[in-house]
Amino acid sequence: VVAAIVDLSQRLGMVSVAEGIENEDTLRQLATLGCDEVQGFLMAVPAPSEEIDRLIGTAAWGNRHLAAVTP
Repeated sequence: VVAAIVDLSQRLGMVSVAEGIENEDTLRQLATLGCDEVQGFLMAVPAPSEEIDRLIGTAAWGNRHLAAVTP
């Protein structure tokens, strides 16, 4: 089902986003399928808006985010 959704989103020129990613195995599987974006506890736990503002402004956040879906 996930492969079909990722494939459909690519064919429609849309971005696929997987939510609830909690482990590296799931992340690798999504990367193999070509999923564009991911979010979940593996990337970051819920945080106050002030913490998110601080994280977004750091290079470490960008590098982690971009590396998250690289197989």
